Amino acid sequence: YNKISKQSAYNSIAAGYVAGITGLLIGHPLDSMKVLLQTQAAAQSTGPTAPKAALQLPTNNNGPNARQIRTNTTAVATELVTPTQRSFLSLYKGIHIPLMTVGVMQSLNFVLYDSFRRLLYQNDLKNNQSSGSQSAAGDGNYLWDDSLTNVAIASGTAGAFISLITSPMQVLKTKQQVMLWDTRTALRETMRNGGLRNFFTGFGAHLYCDTIGRAVYFASYECMKRHLREHYHDGSKNSDVINRMISAAASGMMCWFVIFPADVVRCKVYHHVTTNPGSEISSTEMIQKMFRESNGSLRPFMRGFGITVARAGPVAAAVLPVYDLTLEWLRGM
Repeated sequence: YNKISKQSAYNSIAAGYVAGITGLLIGHPLDSMKVLLQTQAAAQSTGPTAPKAALQLPTNNNGPNARQIRTNTTAVATELVTPTQRSFLSLYKGIHIPLMTVGVMQSLNFVLYDSFRRLLYQNDLKNNQSSGSQSAAGDGNYLWDDSLTNVAIASGTAGAFISLITSPMQVLKTKQQVMLWDTRTALRETMRNGGLRNFFTGFGAHLYCDTIGRAVYFASYECMKRHLREHYHDGSKNSDVINRMISAAASGMMCWFVIFPADVVRCKVYHHVTTNPGSEISSTEMIQKMFRESNGSLRPFMRGFGITVARAGPVAAAVLPVYDLTLEWLRGM
């Protein structure tokens, strides 16, 4: 059971797919609100024409593309000033790409995560056997008996691999949310203003979120889940599910507390290259720019934190328990 097999991979893929779709449907509207709040500062003003200046429209005002950028930028400036006035359905803008890919991406993420956990657990068993020590539960069950260090390493490593694929998806999703573009327009404008390289803009901040964030997320979830199971589990199935949901919600909020400033930087970078076609800015340069414009204040790095934590709780409370329970159900078939 603790070893990697074709069946274990299939189970992880299926469980990850179900968990990914569940989390997306619950969390995307709040994710849109988060992005709008994080990029709101670029459009804040006291006058009706100031948002255009704040967003730095391109100086070349000729051609249909320039008109399209001006139109969308004006629209987003209005939306960014009053993001809560958007319709509920408009908050699902940008869901098309994640809806087509999130199930596959979560499947890939979880199969890598699960495989790395199994490999690390098997390595620990071999080391224990070679040193003559015995586990209290024999070979045990890697889902409950592996170390939290293994969980953090496995999830962080899986996140590093996945970040190469999720970076282009994150760029496109954010541009759709901010500029109200459809998928085709987001793809076209991204390619036109930087080529393939533009899909990896802000990659430093993105890599941090996908590695450190996942390590904190999964390790804290396993830690709390095991603690609650040991001390507060009454033996019923409902109690186990509730404990998992509480653990997942808390770990999701803890994860965002750790990575949120990097996520703000990431969104700011995407916003900058979108509203300033042809320009480039790194994550480090954006951090310096934010500090300079705020006179050294940390407040810009926490913009949208409340809505993000509100989103993290219910989304995480669904994703990891759904994955766990689906995986265990498939194993028992």
